[in-house]
Amino acid sequence: MTGFAERLAALAGRGSYREPVGGRATGGVMTDQDVAAAVAMGRRRRPDGQPDHKDIGPDILFAMYTQTRHRKPDIVDAVADALLSHPGLRGHNRWMVRKATNAAFEQLAMHYPIDHPASISPSRWALYFSAAWGVMQSEAGSALIRAEAAFRLEKRRVQASR
Repeated sequence: MTGFAERLAALAGRGSYREPVGGRATGGVMTDQDVAAAVAMGRRRRPDGQPDHKDIGPDILFAMYTQTRHRKPDIVDAVADALLSHPGLRGHNRWMVRKATNAAFEQLAMHYPIDHPASISPSRWALYFSAAWGVMQSEAGSALIRAEAAFRLEKRRVQASR
C-alpha cells in the first residue's frame, strides 16, 4: 500500500512523507477529494472518449487509500462475475466466490484479518480469495498507471501551450 500511497500523493501534488524536513512542512495529508481527483484520471475510456463507469480500478484504488468501503457492492459483484466467467472457475458456487471476494476486499481496503469460513474447504477458499485479491490489486495498479500517464500527458500539454 505504501507504494500506492506515495504515487497517489505525487499525482495530487503532495508528499506522503510526514516528518518535518529542515523546519519545513512536507505537504500534509491528502484529503479524500485530492485522492478522488488523482484517481479519476485513471478511469478507462469508452470508444467515444467518455469515462467508462464500469471500470472498477479507480474505485478499488480509492477504497484502498482511504480505507473505506467506497462502492464495495459494485466492486465485489464485478470481481465475482469476472472470476466466474473465467474458464477455470466457470460453474463454481457463486455464493462461495462472492464470499471470498467480499473477504478479499475487506482485507485489501480495510486491512481486516480474515478467517476462512468452515463452510468452504481451505483449498477452495485459498483459490477464490487469492484470485479475487489478485484481480483487485491488478485493477488498482492498472488504474494508477493510467492516472500517472494521463497526468504526464496533461503536464506536457500545459507546458507546450505556454
